[in-house]
Amino acid sequence: MKNEPRDKQHIQNIKTFIAIVLIIISLSLSITSYIINLQKYKTVKIEHTEKSSLDYKAFLVENSGFNPNYRLPGETIIPSIIDFIDIVLTYEDTYTNPVSGSYEYYVKGQVIANKPNSDTNYWKSDEIQVTDKKNLVINNVSGYNIVERININYHEYLQYLQSFKDNYPISTEGFLIIDLMVKPNVTIDETELSNKLDYKSVLTMRIPLSDIVIEKVITNNLVKKTTTISSEKVKKDGIIYDISFPAFIIFFCITLIIAVRLYEYTAVNSKTYRNKLNKILTTYDSIIVAVNNIPSVEGIDVIEVNDFEELLNAHSEVRQPINFYEDKKNHKAYFILHNGNMAWKYVLRGKSRKRRKK
Repeated sequence: MKNEPRDKQHIQNIKTFIAIVLIIISLSLSITSYIINLQKYKTVKIEHTEKSSLDYKAFLVENSGFNPNYRLPGETIIPSIIDFIDIVLTYEDTYTNPVSGSYEYYVKGQVIANKPNSDTNYWKSDEIQVTDKKNLVINNVSGYNIVERININYHEYLQYLQSFKDNYPISTEGFLIIDLMVKPNVTIDETELSNKLDYKSVLTMRIPLSDIVIEKVITNNLVKKTTTISSEKVKKDGIIYDISFPAFIIFFCITLIIAVRLYEYTAVNSKTYRNKLNKILTTYDSIIVAVNNIPSVEGIDVIEVNDFEELLNAHSEVRQPINFYEDKKNHKAYFILHNGNMAWKYVLRGKSRKRRKK
């Protein structure tokens, strides 16, 4: 009996350690499953990106005195010596999904007369259709690309401004406004989504027409943007996402069960019970006999005592060994002293268990 309490305590420590390890593993797996479950949906966006660009050469009249005989984007323009302007307009519209349909586009112009050094309009001409309307058909492609080359006869548009000045001899700044107009009519393949709009300007070019703006250059307003047509959450493919939530429930329940069992085991083997039992077994090892089955007390008078000291008092009178049996499952320790047709019984119970006399 000398080593039994120590061996039991060692076994209890091992069981506690194993239970803690299992809790950590189960909890980690449940947290991992929960995180995977949160990530099983992804946001899918259907977007289209618009980009426009502009390139030109402003050719000067012969014998202008400038070399080379043209001006490039960003260089100062002297309107009175411009002959014609060669312009390349580019517009690109791409989608994240293939699209089918058509695009119509054309180039329009308008001459305006402004108050000097101001955006206040004195006058605007009617719309001038620089190019005919064109139609571009696409089928199951990522988008479309328009490259339109035009030639602006500068003196032709000067006449529009001059006609206004002849009627209204006031100081003005004149400009030719060039717009690339696009009308999309496309359907996004494998969806019910579409991008059907009326004509819109995707590129604006501002060309000075009067010498008052000699220090100004040809300016432009380009588009560069990404627009979301649709955004929705869809489920990711993969069995790991299918089992993530059931796995979370299973591992969480396992964690909870082990934790409850560990708590119960720790509580009933606390100082109140286990330490007291170990002290009894160690102190009175010489008079205690461990038995494999609880001794029968049928047919004899049984005196149940509430304290081990009372059992010791009875032992001092009858001088019989005290039989010891532990019900580990229910955490009860039985101490029974027999003497003929009488028996004294003391039961040490774990405090967290319901006390049922046996």
